[in-house]
Amino acid sequence: MESGKEELYQKAPLLSAKANNRILVNRIPVRNPQGIVIGFMSQLMSVGDQGWGDIWRKIEYAEQALRGLPASFQLSETQDSTQHGIVSVSPLIKTCIEKAWAYAETDEPILISGPTGVGKELFARAIQQASNRAERAFVCVNCASISKEFINSELFGYAPGAFTGAQRQGKQGLMEMADKGTLFLDEIGDLPFEAQGVLLRVLETHEVQRINALNAKEIDFRLISATNKNLWEMCRNSLFREDLFFRLSALPLNIPPLAERTEDIPLLAKYFLGKIRGGPPDIEDSAMDLLLSYSWPGNVRELRNVLTYASITAKYGKICTVHLTSNILDATLTKVATKYINTSQPPITLKIRSLKAIERDAINATMRHCGGNLTRAAQLLDISRATLYAKLKRYASSYK
Repeated sequence: MESGKEELYQKAPLLSAKANNRILVNRIPVRNPQGIVIGFMSQLMSVGDQGWGDIWRKIEYAEQALRGLPASFQLSETQDSTQHGIVSVSPLIKTCIEKAWAYAETDEPILISGPTGVGKELFARAIQQASNRAERAFVCVNCASISKEFINSELFGYAPGAFTGAQRQGKQGLMEMADKGTLFLDEIGDLPFEAQGVLLRVLETHEVQRINALNAKEIDFRLISATNKNLWEMCRNSLFREDLFFRLSALPLNIPPLAERTEDIPLLAKYFLGKIRGGPPDIEDSAMDLLLSYSWPGNVRELRNVLTYASITAKYGKICTVHLTSNILDATLTKVATKYINTSQPPITLKIRSLKAIERDAINATMRHCGGNLTRAAQLLDISRATLYAKLKRYASSYK
């Protein structure tokens, strides 16, 4: 559950010994629309001493079924008033949704771009669910997570005896598993240059040939790619094939970052807190103001993580500013300080203040911001708790 990794064809010695048989176990992670592992599907197979050919055919079928559950299989968590889990009131996202629905009616390749954490896979799944392939498999491949040495064998599969350590009966590739369904290539910019040429050939011929196989197999899948990189810039630097880029980007879809659609933050906060807490959200206005003023480099994914942290530190009570993560509090203080400096009076009328007065005011402001929490204030001021206590006593500060 913690690793989120699949385990395929693992021997079960204890069960095998009890049954006097050879038993293999598959464990496939099940993820929610946000990509979080919420469980596993486990399969046990009694292999026996004979019939390996039949077993491997069954394994291929099971692998295809487990990797790409039909889109009609919806987890109860996604049953809400949002459309395919896309929560937004932003006109920018509305435009993206309208494009996505139009794209869903075709079989042309789609390239979804946008920074990390904006929900590219969420849009890919929504497109598949709105297409005529909704009842077929959705096979998700993260090109950055597969090593360069194995990317070809994972995508295209291999014939028996293709290389040392290969399965005796060969293996079906991920593209074959997506036949009649949708193949989602996430982080396409990390696809090795050598594999890009093979992918281009598959897209042009609609045939895939396993490594070391004599014949190619005709396949039919809808390709959706996603990237957080500038692929055209990579093409200019000879890091990505230009012909493949034009083949992938027939239908472009750019998802804007959360910083460009801050009107979505209250709605997303309500949505996430409802799921995290299992009830209505409870967040004070000052905490929401900080969320609205933050730049969100990690986008929607970071917002969800921040709200999860805040809910736990608030012990699932009302979320206040002191319950937010340090990076949000620090960024807010930096923004306030910058604004103060930029809006100061011209030097000719600037009132010179002593360092002691500046330090006293900084401590007072930080203590008010932290609601009197000495530990939190010391962290923000980058001094020890004992030092802060001594300075408070020295200045006889009042921060209530």
